[in-house]
Amino acid sequence: MADAAFNGAGQSPGLEGWRIENMQPVKLEKVDGTFFSGDSYIILSTSGDGARKQWNLHFWLGKDTSQDEAGVAAYKAVELDQALGDAPVQYREVQGRESPQFLALFRRTGGLSYREGGVASGFTHVDRAAEVAARLLMVKGKRCPRVTEVPRAAASLNLNDVFVLDAGEKILVWEGPGANRQEKAAALAAAQRLRDGARGGRAQLIFVKDDPQTDEFWGPLGGYMEVTDEGLRDTVVEQNAWAATTVERLTVDGSDQIQATPVEVDPSGLDRAILDSGAVLAIETPEQTFLWVGKAAPDGPRRHAMPWAQARLQELGRPASTLVTRLPQNSETAEFKALFAQWEAPVVFDFGNKPSTGVARVEEHDIDMEALHRRKQLDETPVDDGSGSQQVWIIQDHEKVEWPREKYGEFYSSDSFIVLYTYQQNGKDKYIIYFWLGRGSAQHEQGAAALLAVDLDQALGDAPVQCRVAEGHEPSHFKQLWHGNMVVHDGNWADRAAREGAAALYQVKGTTQTNAAARQVPATAASLNSGDCFVLVGAGGAAATVWEGRGASQEEKACAASVGARLLGRRGGGGGGGGSPSVVAEGQEAAGFWAALGGKGPYAEAREGEQLSRDPRLFECSNKTGAFEVEEIPAFAQDDLHRDDVYLLDCYSAVYVWVGDEANEQERARSLQTAEDYVTSARDGRPARCPITSLAPGNEPSFFTQHFAGWDPAYFSQPAFVDPYEVKLAALRQEQANEPQAAPWARQTPIPPPAQPASPPPAEPAKPQSPIDRLGSALGGMFGRSSSGGGGSPRSAQAAAPAPAPAPAAAVPAVPGQFYSYEQLRDKLVDVPPQEREQYLSDTDFQEVFGVTRNEFNALAKWKQQNLKKQKGLF
Repeated sequence: MADAAFNGAGQSPGLEGWRIENMQPVKLEKVDGTFFSGDSYIILSTSGDGARKQWNLHFWLGKDTSQDEAGVAAYKAVELDQALGDAPVQYREVQGRESPQFLALFRRTGGLSYREGGVASGFTHVDRAAEVAARLLMVKGKRCPRVTEVPRAAASLNLNDVFVLDAGEKILVWEGPGANRQEKAAALAAAQRLRDGARGGRAQLIFVKDDPQTDEFWGPLGGYMEVTDEGLRDTVVEQNAWAATTVERLTVDGSDQIQATPVEVDPSGLDRAILDSGAVLAIETPEQTFLWVGKAAPDGPRRHAMPWAQARLQELGRPASTLVTRLPQNSETAEFKALFAQWEAPVVFDFGNKPSTGVARVEEHDIDMEALHRRKQLDETPVDDGSGSQQVWIIQDHEKVEWPREKYGEFYSSDSFIVLYTYQQNGKDKYIIYFWLGRGSAQHEQGAAALLAVDLDQALGDAPVQCRVAEGHEPSHFKQLWHGNMVVHDGNWADRAAREGAAALYQVKGTTQTNAAARQVPATAASLNSGDCFVLVGAGGAAATVWEGRGASQEEKACAASVGARLLGRRGGGGGGGGSPSVVAEGQEAAGFWAALGGKGPYAEAREGEQLSRDPRLFECSNKTGAFEVEEIPAFAQDDLHRDDVYLLDCYSAVYVWVGDEANEQERARSLQTAEDYVTSARDGRPARCPITSLAPGNEPSFFTQHFAGWDPAYFSQPAFVDPYEVKLAALRQEQANEPQAAPWARQTPIPPPAQPASPPPAEPAKPQSPIDRLGSALGGMFGRSSSGGGGSPRSAQAAAPAPAPAPAAAVPAVPGQFYSYEQLRDKLVDVPPQEREQYLSDTDFQEVFGVTRNEFNALAKWKQQNLKKQKGLF
């Protein structure tokens, strides 16, 4: 029987956690990624509803936890597993060596934070004075940085990480010269959380690089010293002492002791026939241990398998950080399936490309290809059937505005939305609040959405679960709320009328009818691919055509038909709609179909009878740490591609090498060689000469882009990279410079002042700041890629704010109707409204500067226009 602490566990979507206290699980009030090193925890991630409910169960062991607590965590995790019908996938996690699946739970909420101490050391009785005692935090990690408390001494610093000194009234940030962007951004976020949380907004943020030898930082650390230690690499490539994968069958004898009997396997790859429904198998690889539990396996080995695996690690002398994963039959992960020579019949898709050859090998250390093939892709799982009710609001002018009910499920890429989902559980109302942030939505709108979601939460008695949803990263539960009718339009709702005079094309992707979604893509033939369905809507929504690719699933076809019917007659504008769209199969298109797309052209076309590739996997290749490393990115999207690295996209029947234009030569050469080695070492039935294709940003063919939902062709067209960390850092500095000394907690959103006339009007009295203004900077870089333009109205004056600079003395008044040169406008030699500078270019100069015509520019989303203007110095 399960422990009483687990009563009701796993019934609602979201995260639940328990800490082991006095050898018993005690439920946590919240699960926010903070863990004490002296404790053990159980974390349950729940998704789905009814028969579709699915769980991932993790038990986490701090580096200083006792063996007794670790053992209790393992056994209690088994209890919870059994209480949920042996359905969860179970993971053993160790501090500092957490699985990608565990890290992904906290990736978008600031990562993991480690605190020293635990229950045994009485951390629950720390008084206020002790809490404010100075402490040093290290921020380390590449994709999901961890915040760890380290000894408060200068010797703890190293050149490749970021450190935050929490000194109570002052919070100081020290950046190692080799720290990566993710570490800097995470450190900034951690410092802001300290200031706005524990310090009530009253602490001062200090950036040590502005005064590298300041006593305010070095004093609490024992004095200034030159830092020369490079520290450990963010991801250390482990050298494995175990060359083979072993399989053992677990049974329990009469004395309730577990016995392991070796199973003979083929060294060239496992045969799926060894998976007997009546058995529990331990499959040990050089990197981790899998415990596979057949659906008819006896209770004894089910209960004892995980504790046995823990003891086995010690017996073999393997690192305590070795990952252990428990998999029920029919819940096998992609990583587990990759161990088998052939899990399912292979499929081949000839892309017409020849494999890359002749790439020079860069000698450094070898990448473990076997380990690479076994890395796991994070799977999206269905969460809810949407049988509850929804309320939806769009964010406009810092307020939530009720969204028309007939538009539920439709979103705009340059807007932000709030969704309240209500459902019944045990006769009581339960709530989930989603705030959905479009890829092009302005920062102030994203901040407003977050704050208004908090207001809604409080209005409901703090009962709801809150979830931030970034466009392209929607969880399955969110998509299922719309029953296969989710649509993401380009641009924003306010200026939709300007776009409805042209045809629109929507790509439909999904694994089930309920989690499929449609996203607007450029209305050209190149956007099509044989693996998906597309909906072509004519100008004004007068006609809709569903185009069914040869490899599209029945679920995608059903979603496309539903979306087509929805958009028919009322694209983007509300109103009745109605009717049924026409359906055309790939290869049966009429001339009018191609005409609406600007003419027939090449696209990712499969030949008749061909099957498409398996689920793709994305790997990042980088040598930023000094050694060439390859890391898989779970649940990837387009914004995971960074221009200073190289990526491998494995589509099973083809491998793409995406080469960022800022990647160095070693990364370029080594990645191509890695791709060849990866294909050669694959044991999954793929062709030996699987094609390998090298790509550059902005030149991706549809064979590549089809694997990224909502691919934006303009995403990489901007030559200048704007580091969101630097933008956020500048905003924080400006914010602190503008803070009134009498009220250090009142923060404001830094908004560039507009160009001023030579004699500015008298300043208006300073107005009290709204919560939105105070929140703006604090949330700045925490909500994904967004435009920093387009936003609230500039204030005429702010308390203690510096006066805006007057127009340059050399500026001359603009003559209405006259055009000026690009250089005159860029250098502000002509006094024109700053938001209209591009309008004073001639048509010829306009096209030469922006590379597009004026009409094409005006058709772009506002955030894209602003980004282009910023690049050219005209914003």
